[in-house]
Amino acid sequence: MKRRTVKTIKEYLTPEQLYKLITSKSMTYHTTPKFYHVRDKALMGMAVLSAGRINEILSLRKSQFDTEESPRYIVVQNMKISKRKKETVEKYGSHVARRWAFILPLSTDRNVYEYPKLARLVPFSNLVVAHLNQIREDAKLFPFSTRWAYSIINVVTGMFPHWFRAQSEMIYGSILKDSVKLAKFVGVVKVESVLPYVGFDYQEMVKQPQVIK
Repeated sequence: MKRRTVKTIKEYLTPEQLYKLITSKSMTYHTTPKFYHVRDKALMGMAVLSAGRINEILSLRKSQFDTEESPRYIVVQNMKISKRKKETVEKYGSHVARRWAFILPLSTDRNVYEYPKLARLVPFSNLVVAHLNQIREDAKLFPFSTRWAYSIINVVTGMFPHWFRAQSEMIYGSILKDSVKLAKFVGVVKVESVLPYVGFDYQEMVKQPQVIK
């Protein structure tokens, strides 16, 4: 089988299209199917919300999700970064081995966020919250191998983990509209690696008329 990479991606989906893809089908389980269906959807929800590599997502524990700071979002802390070379850590410092904290939006009120389009990601946060509510406080969210994660994603969506990473980077590129911020969010040192995901709209250069209600 030919190795699949982001170069094979021909189409980027909207958040609504991605959500439909994730929730339209489930793996077949003979025991406790409801638990596993919720878990599997949370796995793909986190892939969209974090733009993380699959082994980074699999490392997450419930204790890394701060639900106390605000009812409008959840803060995800200290998500690990894989593929970080020793030389990079020595050059930039130990902080580059972990992601900056980021949020899972819970409020559909666009005015809550500095970036209003974050509200479109709330359905994915709800998938993750449903799984957080069914596991222990000290538990790993996804206690299985990368091979099984690949299988879940492929059976449910026909896609592969890095496809979700690219889709997420494209979504956050349209939200943040800044390659440096996107690089910091994703956890990469070389900004040029995320440049393809940040578009440009000439209307950003034109002051928009104020709407009077």
